[in-house]
Amino acid sequence: MKANLRKLPKIFRKKKNAYEKQLEEAKENGEALSKEHEELKEKLGSVEKSLAELEQEKQERETQQRFNERMSALDEEYELNDEDREVIASDIKDMNNEDFETYSKKLSILLKEKNKEVLAKKEAEEKQKAEEQLEVKASEVTEEPEDTVIETAVEEAQQEDEGIPNSTTAEDETLIDKYKKAFQLDQFDIVK
Repeated sequence: MKANLRKLPKIFRKKKNAYEKQLEEAKENGEALSKEHEELKEKLGSVEKSLAELEQEKQERETQQRFNERMSALDEEYELNDEDREVIASDIKDMNNEDFETYSKKLSILLKEKNKEVLAKKEAEEKQKAEEQLEVKASEVTEEPEDTVIETAVEEAQQEDEGIPNSTTAEDETLIDKYKKAFQLDQFDIVK
């Protein structure tokens, strides 16, 4: 047993050295893992930041697209001027769908006079009234006897002034008139 007791310190030292070596390797691995962990954290942070930026850009594009669609729909339905568009745009730019539906109902009441369908109907009615008035006038003209029409035309013709317009010049003097003027007595000095 004595031989075994002598071997025990050597075995203990070997095991101790092996454990220390394993402990040192574990520390190195732990540091490497810690470094990797920090690098992965940084990469994950940058990926999350990029993802957040992409989501925000997507949200902004969707908001802009929704705004453009709403403005286009309102432009198609109503005859809007630039001031109307400016006011409406400032009102609807940040609205959600429910708020926009409520707002569009209000607009349908407020802008009913600018509704393109209503304007087209009014224009058609006015055009029809104008055509009817022309037909009435045409029928009145054709119903007058010819003598009345002729008398009216003659009266209007007699009322015209046949004076010479102010913008015309008098005719040029004839040769005889020029000589008469040139040889008048007051043109000569008579000496006695």
